[in-house]
Amino acid sequence: MFVPLTLNPAIDRILRLDQPLQPGELHRVTERREQAGGKGVNVARALRTLGAEVTAAGVLAGFNGQKFAALLAAEGLAGQHVFLDRGETRECQIVLREGHPTEINEAGVPHDASALERLLTACAGHTLVLCGSLPPGMPLEAFGALIHQQAPAAADTSGPALRTALEAGAALVKPNEAELRQIAGSAELEAARRLRERFGSRLLVTRGAQGAWLVGQETWEARVPRVDVANPVGAGDCTLAGFLWAEAQGLPEQEALAWAVACGSASALQGGPTALTRQAAEELRQAVEVSRAR
Repeated sequence: MFVPLTLNPAIDRILRLDQPLQPGELHRVTERREQAGGKGVNVARALRTLGAEVTAAGVLAGFNGQKFAALLAAEGLAGQHVFLDRGETRECQIVLREGHPTEINEAGVPHDASALERLLTACAGHTLVLCGSLPPGMPLEAFGALIHQQAPAAADTSGPALRTALEAGAALVKPNEAELRQIAGSAELEAARRLRERFGSRLLVTRGAQGAWLVGQETWEARVPRVDVANPVGAGDCTLAGFLWAEAQGLPEQEALAWAVACGSASALQGGPTALTRQAAEELRQAVEVSRAR
């Protein structure tokens, strides 16, 4: 069973506005939706859609934590949680109108090492996937030790935590181009190859409408026809889920990359991870082209 662990979970409040966002102006909300949020939850959604057995995990707190668990259960997603008796699970506001969404994210509940340890004990024996930003106060050394001790299937984070994941020997990391540039100084393919050579981790680099690279013993490039994007939020999470699911089926990594890009593109086309369908992913899979990258 897959256990995507969202290190800093949130309630996502998605707001669609009646006009383009203008600082200092009044905006009215024409559509409002709330859902359990975080990279790990999105990975869990996509894995379930593909037919995998999956449980979304995280440390929760306060009224928002109870609400998070209720929202997750309302979707029919299994959850494994540890609840703190202090603080509040954070909220994130996602404003939709035109172009890329505007996101306003709270910091989250401070790191609690004992709560995380209890959660990991409850998840032992399953395929762990570490996802998202670190909670406030979590030392990078503790995150590196977590990867070293737990040997997760993948780590999807950014900035110093992403570099720490590489240094700790993560089997697979999934940066996007901006995150690759942050740690390597460039978003070019050669930068990803240098990281692979230095640290040994495979890199699944998501590139939006350009597809993705997989940099391992061989380097693969996947491209998909352009789609009309309804909501790009979470597409990278679905890309990771597609890759993990396909490899778990015993498919070779180039075929797993094709499924990854198909899932990410289908999510963006259909409106996000909650709207993703396996049928859409299967249809797009037929259009994905995978070749050795030069």
